[in-house]
Amino acid sequence: MKQISIILPTYNEKDNLPRLVNEVDKSLKGKYVYELIIVDDNSPDGTWALAQELQKKREDIKLIIRKNERGLASAIRKGIEEAIYDNIIIMDTDLSHNANTLPDMIKKSEGYDIIVASRFVKNGKMIAPLYRIKGGYIINLAIRILLNSKVKDNTGGFLLISKDKLSSLNFDSIFYGYGDYSIRLVYYAQKKGLKIYELGYTHRYRTRGRSKTSFFKMGFKYFWEILKLRIKDY
Repeated sequence: MKQISIILPTYNEKDNLPRLVNEVDKSLKGKYVYELIIVDDNSPDGTWALAQELQKKREDIKLIIRKNERGLASAIRKGIEEAIYDNIIIMDTDLSHNANTLPDMIKKSEGYDIIVASRFVKNGKMIAPLYRIKGGYIINLAIRILLNSKVKDNTGGFLLISKDKLSSLNFDSIFYGYGDYSIRLVYYAQKKGLKIYELGYTHRYRTRGRSKTSFFKMGFKYFWEILKLRIKDY
């Protein structure tokens, strides 16, 4: 039976965390051995207290609180470092990443180093305002052209990766900032020659809580990251 470590970075996700945990259980319970690693950046909304209550009811939840650090990418790195299983799943806690996709990701991982849950391949779609759909497509098109990426969804951040293969990459070059870490992770994985498979899934639009970043601000950061990586290629 496959063993999975699922990294769940949180900041002010009190309304979403219980539902996500329930969705993961429905998808995986009885089929796989898994742990949930919740890495919370000292959320002021009560997320941490709620996570502690969830942990009291089960042994497969590991909690990490960071009082002096902030940032999605570094929280994910911390979760990876604490993971006990070789199969690592990274997913957002705002319910945009559909837990129903997890079994297919795990099944497909045989023979591949990374499974990218993708919005832009067959059976993939994005439920969101049109400007977000178009913006996401344009950013990923730029990545494919400028960085010669063979992956169509470089920015989704919904991934399954072998911890052993992940350890072959330079964490310091990848896990900083916010969602831009995903661009670097996929970029350096391709440079390393890791085998990547894209699996189509339905990306859901956040309905509870507030996004941590402005879409347009994040878009600018993504393009800046693309340019930096492009320059490094020369």
